[in-house]
Amino acid sequence: MQSGVNLCYPATPLCASANVTDGTCLVCDSGYSVFGGFCYPTVSGCSSYNTTSGSCLSCGAGFSFSGSTCTAISLPVDNYCAKMTYSGCTACYGGYYVSTVTNLCTLGNPVCASFGVNGVCASCYPGYTVSGTTCAVIAPTDPYCASHTGSTCTGCYGGYYLASSGTCALANPLCASLGVNGACASCYPGYTVSGTTCIVAAPTDPYCASHTGSTCTGCYGGYYLSSSGTCALANPLCASLGVNGACASCYAGYTISGTTCAPAVVTNDPYCSAHSGSTCTSCYAGYYINGNVCAVANPWCKTYNMQGGACTSCPLGYTLTSGNCIV
Repeated sequence: MQSGVNLCYPATPLCASANVTDGTCLVCDSGYSVFGGFCYPTVSGCSSYNTTSGSCLSCGAGFSFSGSTCTAISLPVDNYCAKMTYSGCTACYGGYYVSTVTNLCTLGNPVCASFGVNGVCASCYPGYTVSGTTCAVIAPTDPYCASHTGSTCTGCYGGYYLASSGTCALANPLCASLGVNGACASCYPGYTVSGTTCIVAAPTDPYCASHTGSTCTGCYGGYYLSSSGTCALANPLCASLGVNGACASCYAGYTISGTTCAPAVVTNDPYCSAHSGSTCTSCYAGYYINGNVCAVANPWCKTYNMQGGACTSCPLGYTLTSGNCIV
């Protein structure tokens, strides 16, 4: 063949327009498609043909290959899919992820801010952190924190308060309730608020020896707790006290008379020289104590026992025998 010589070729069957140089078909008649310069019956959805037989080799997007034909793919209904392609859903609305098992949008972990493959948490919302495939609460390390938002403590266990530093601090054990930054707002019985703390609520009575809070429960010696709750001066003659300061017993030489103590004077024994209350303790010469009265001593005794009157020595010419002096 000589250069520049125009040659004629047989027309390609079903070709509507051919290349004038080599005769290959450029455009086919209706119902046919060009592949390799030849026309083949158009197969719906077919993306490539066998250039020899014209049979479909592969299908385009949205179709699946079945034998020599292409069948349109029926996509499932997925209300949570934000981006659907012929191969399936590729993106979901917030809170959902594309399942690799069903190829549908599946509800994800609500604390995950973003998802990785098959719903694995890739990032978390504030207050949570990635832990394995999920999100876990970021809890404060303070062991006394009872409630928190994320890593921020919002409340403490009993006996502790939330300090300005954000940690739980030990509260004053005398405080019944707390105010700002652990200041005592009220106190337990027996204590009163003083500044930011609680102090003992002691009674003002200087004679009070013991008390519960501001209530006196006992007085110093020489005083008794009156019905008014204050310490009153006791009767100095009382050895012990009863109800409301009444004498329960008296010191020596005194005896109970109503609620007080009165001198116990011996008036019916003229021979008693000393006594303790109503009890005679010694008699005048020639007398001894017999029970609680003075009796005449044995005249033959030189000396005698003041208690009982037994002779302890005798005059010259007498012999002491069994407490008596005999000739």
